[in-house]
Amino acid sequence: MLNFFYQAADATGQRRRGELQAEHAQAAVDALAAQGLRVFDLRTASPGGTAMEVGTVAKAVSDRKVTAQQRVWLLDELATLLEAGVALADAIDSLQQGHALTALGAALGKMNTSLRGGVAFSVALAGSGLGLPRYVTELVRAGESTGRLAGAARAAAQQLLADDKFAREVRNALLYPAVLMSSGALAMLVVFVFVVPKFATILANPKADLPLISLWVLHAGLWLASHAVTLMVAVTAAVLLMVWAARQSSVRQRAWELLGRMPVLGLWVVDAELYRWSAMLAVLTQHRVGLLEALAQANSTLRARVLAAQGQRVADSVRQGKSLVAALSEQRLLDAPALALVRVGERSGALDKTLVTLAARYQSASQQRIQRFLVLLEPVTILLISVVLGGVMISVILAVTSLTNVI
Repeated sequence: MLNFFYQAADATGQRRRGELQAEHAQAAVDALAAQGLRVFDLRTASPGGTAMEVGTVAKAVSDRKVTAQQRVWLLDELATLLEAGVALADAIDSLQQGHALTALGAALGKMNTSLRGGVAFSVALAGSGLGLPRYVTELVRAGESTGRLAGAARAAAQQLLADDKFAREVRNALLYPAVLMSSGALAMLVVFVFVVPKFATILANPKADLPLISLWVLHAGLWLASHAVTLMVAVTAAVLLMVWAARQSSVRQRAWELLGRMPVLGLWVVDAELYRWSAMLAVLTQHRVGLLEALAQANSTLRARVLAAQGQRVADSVRQGKSLVAALSEQRLLDAPALALVRVGERSGALDKTLVTLAARYQSASQQRIQRFLVLLEPVTILLISVVLGGVMISVILAVTSLTNVI
């Protein structure tokens, strides 16, 4: 074990320093990260070990992928420094030093080099390799042109955080029913493979008068028990295939489209899509991004093909000179109360504020719909599993009682 002296920043930005023991520098960084600390200086107490250890950990973290949370941290910290009156070049230089031992270090180094070469910050940000959505660079470009760069960076951080929250809500909403159904299927598989074959000897009795359902269940149990290895391989392959498919954007797109066609989840998909659309449009218009560019960025958040096509036609109509509310009404992208909000915003010159209200309305509606769906899903799934397992047990009992004819 080695002794490490560290300097780090906590979630509030306060600096901390201390000492800890770890097997190597990477383990020390991971241990501090688990405590919510971001390391910007790490040294070993071993003579001559500092350069080797810090160099090793710097290379290790530079190869890591920048996470969504780190992007939010970066933009939020940048906004804080700019609001405090720190010059942009100095802010980026300070952030580079602070994140030198994180995955953000390389990206900040690229930005620093670009800025010192005279490149605009929005261009340097786009070429940093952070993988930021296009709306972030549009917000930053608008902030540069209006002198509100700190506010634009803060708004970009908040929108990135909202996007990450939305993605987690979608994953959680889909994960719960998937786990529930998978556990039910596993329970039924265990019954068929390990319980039902125990009663399969009844099939060998020619005098047993077995009901048709008992014959089906017992034969299925025997077949599954005799092909247990094949079944295990098939289940494992199916799980791996589902994991692979879940990482494919085309598969996720088809799954999202399928959800949009379902009776209950379809309405949730529409509300969730319109929430992201209106929230993005609100943020961009608040920071003086042009309406056509704002519509283009907002439309890029629409994953459902029907809604995306409607959004594109709305943008085309606005480009041709129509008002936003007229284009939305023509394409029926929003309902009547939402159109009323947009109409008031356009007439009063406070479109950004009414769009914020619109986003909150759709967010509340989408949350209520998914909560109602989950409340209904659990009893329905449990009832379905109970019916199937109960049917299996009843068929086995009927098979056992049929032996009374033999006696």
